[in-house]
Amino acid sequence: PLLDASSEAAAPGRMPGSGLGGGAGAMIAAIGGRIVDAAAFLAASTSLSDIVEDCDLALVLEPGLHSPGLAEAMLDTLTRAASQAAIPVVGVGESSSLSSHERAEWGLHGQFVTEGRVDLEEAGSRIARTWTR
Repeated sequence: PLLDASSEAAAPGRMPGSGLGGGAGAMIAAIGGRIVDAAAFLAASTSLSDIVEDCDLALVLEPGLHSPGLAEAMLDTLTRAASQAAIPVVGVGESSSLSSHERAEWGLHGQFVTEGRVDLEEAGSRIARTWTR
């Protein structure tokens, strides 16, 4: 087998950022690549802090706004950049279990939950009416 589950070589497939089920991490390791944090990579390669400074509002689109799952998302990278520029951040998702305290911990100033009944265009219109003037 390419990677023996009992060897250290199997570990990259279980690293954060290695992909769903670890398959991407295993392939990257097999060809000699390395796994880097996607959020940090995108923030550095796109000058995220410069982009955010030109915004009035930042939106985070996550299907589920649930605390354990958000730890694997890029939410903290965006909210950190937005907070440095004093830009509010609204989380948009189909569902949420976040309390107001948890939203504050994640750096979200608000949330818009679609429950699968509102498309993104309508969600965007409603958010714009609420958060921008």
